[in-house]
Amino acid sequence: MSMKKYLSIQVKKYAFVAFLSAFMLLSSGVFAMKEISKDQLMEDEALPELVLELQELKSTPSVTIINKYGEIIAQFYGAKEEIESKFPETLQKSKFILNHGNHHFFLLD
Repeated sequence: MSMKKYLSIQVKKYAFVAFLSAFMLLSSGVFAMKEISKDQLMEDEALPELVLELQELKSTPSVTIINKYGEIIAQFYGAKEEIESKFPETLQKSKFILNHGNHHFFLLD
């Protein structure tokens, strides 16, 4: 038997074994999915319905911190007093520049 023919037979054997292995793995996965889906249907029926209320997000930030090049470093949303209480060190390090309505700008050196 020539080496070429021997390699051809070996390749066919390995391909067949790989095909059988893949088929067995995939078929077991399909059967497992069917069992899981039946269990999930039972669990879904038993779960209570949850209702979540989401607050509206403001479209513009309350506080914006920029660097000396005018690049935005941070933007904070919410009441300015609340932001000052949560981030006192950051706002103390920065210098107030201006405000426009409820939007305050700070410069961080």
